Amino acid sequence: MFVPSGLRAAAEDSFGVATFEELRLGDVYARMRTELLKDVPSGIRSALIEGIRRLAEVTSPWPYADEASLVRFLLTGKYNGGDVEAYGGALYEVGLVPDFELYVDPAKVPQRLVRNRDCVAKLTWSSKSERGRTLDLGLKNRAFRNELGDYLAENGVEDPRVWTRRIVLDRTLWPLAFNRWEFEDSGELPDSICIHTVKTDLPVLDESNAGDKLDQLIGQQVLPLGTRGLKKFSVTFQVDPSPSQVQGLAKFVAQVVSRTGGPIGLARGKQVWKSGSQQATITFTKLTRA
Repeated sequence: MFVPSGLRAAAEDSFGVATFEELRLGDVYARMRTELLKDVPSGIRSALIEGIRRLAEVTSPWPYADEASLVRFLLTGKYNGGDVEAYGGALYEVGLVPDFELYVDPAKVPQRLVRNRDCVAKLTWSSKSERGRTLDLGLKNRAFRNELGDYLAENGVEDPRVWTRRIVLDRTLWPLAFNRWEFEDSGELPDSICIHTVKTDLPVLDESNAGDKLDQLIGQQVLPLGTRGLKKFSVTFQVDPSPSQVQGLAKFVAQVVSRTGGPIGLARGKQVWKSGSQQATITFTKLTRA
């Protein structure tokens, strides 16, 4: 708010559109973020864009990664040299622990940001003490765990943008940066998945309705189409590991392929589910159109 000098009127009269002009900036932050991303080194730009997308995803957005905070993050990285370490250190602007080695392997940037976010979430919203929250992180090194617990107990965990900022500004605290956090588990997310035990509820062809042309299919499951054919059928399959753990996996697609003619244009998709279930079902409907 810009307050003009020399006002003698009551505050309730002057602090309004009669005295001030209201300026609507629209999507200025989104446009500024797009421009700032152009200054990010090309080797890490795509990884950074994907990492930002995951932080701001609609299903579980990170509350500290709003448009203004993302712009501050990109500006901080650019102002401090614009190299990979600068952008890793600027993570405190979005409430994450500074990570000076974030971009050593660009392919792992999204999953590394997600793990950073999950750790900060445990530290911020747990009902335990600061040291108890540190124990829940699954850190391997006891001495480091105690050091981090002492730091958090001293500085508090109410606002992650405060205690993470101090880590990057005070060089003596750099040993607490996220690149020094060693976990009991590897933290690596798989990049492949196994699909197995695929079953359908299609009918089995028997001798009574096989006919001369289909003798070779007796005892096998078949998909009868046409006006007298099936209206729908389902395919059940199992996967290993759970799809939510596989980086880059968006959906599964099942399609009907003719043994002699190839794909017939009958396909259905299923988006990756968030639960830990390793079984799913895809249902094909409106088969009369095939």
